[in-house]
Amino acid sequence: MHESTRVFKAIAQWLSEYAKNKSGETSGRRPQVAGFVYLQDITQKRINNRQNIDFLRLQQLSDAGGDSYSKLVLATYQWPADKGLERYKQCLEREKELANNFWKDFIAKGAKLFRVEDSGHGPKQVVVEVLRNPHIVLS
Repeated sequence: MHESTRVFKAIAQWLSEYAKNKSGETSGRRPQVAGFVYLQDITQKRINNRQNIDFLRLQQLSDAGGDSYSKLVLATYQWPADKGLERYKQCLEREKELANNFWKDFIAKGAKLFRVEDSGHGPKQVVVEVLRNPHIVLS
């Protein structure tokens, strides 16, 4: 089983367990989340079948709460530190391709595109961006 599949299953399990009381019966409790982060290696040249499945699962999670697309951060990582490199320019083109094709619908519905650059502060900035949002209740 691929790691992303395990992660999505763990999230689904947690959401299911959260809604139950100590007796294991459905309690009506609904989880609150600050948002979701999807990480994409910007150096990958192609979207594969697994990632297409991930996008579908991400869409299902995002559809679970009212304004949840605005709580979605689509973060790219593995950016080269030297912005003058040809590789950096290729990453910019890749980011444009992701935004205009694969993530177009997510962004149109309010998702934010975010770069996790090699500054050491990148991951923290993603968390700050997510926590800046008011929490949503998932249905």
